[in-house]
Amino acid sequence: MSISKSAERNIVGILIGLLFVLGLFDILYTFAGFHAEYGLHYPAAHVLLNVLLFVSIPFIWSKEKWAVYLFWGILACHYGLDLYVGAFQFWKCALLIPGLLFYRWTNS
Repeated sequence: MSISKSAERNIVGILIGLLFVLGLFDILYTFAGFHAEYGLHYPAAHVLLNVLLFVSIPFIWSKEKWAVYLFWGILACHYGLDLYVGAFQFWKCALLIPGLLFYRWTNS
C-alpha cells in the first residue's frame, strides 16, 4: 500500500509536533523531581538527551539524513541510560515507530 507524498508529509508533521509536546512534558516531569530516585546525574543527562532530540527534529522535517541518524543515536543513548539506572519502561519502545517512519521518509 502506497501513501501519497502529501499524506506522508502530514503524518510526519503530526509525529514531529507530538514528539515536541511529549519532549517538553518529559522535561517538565523530570524537573518536577519525579526522576530523583534514579540519582543525581540522571535528570541532567535525561534532559540533555531530550534537548539533543529537539535539535534533530527540525532537520528531520527538512529531510536531512544525518538528523535521522542523530535521532537513532539519541534513542540508543536514552535506552542505554535508562537501562543503566533502572528507569527503562517498555512503552518507551514506541519511539522506534517514529524513528522508522523518519528513516523511510528521508530516504524516499
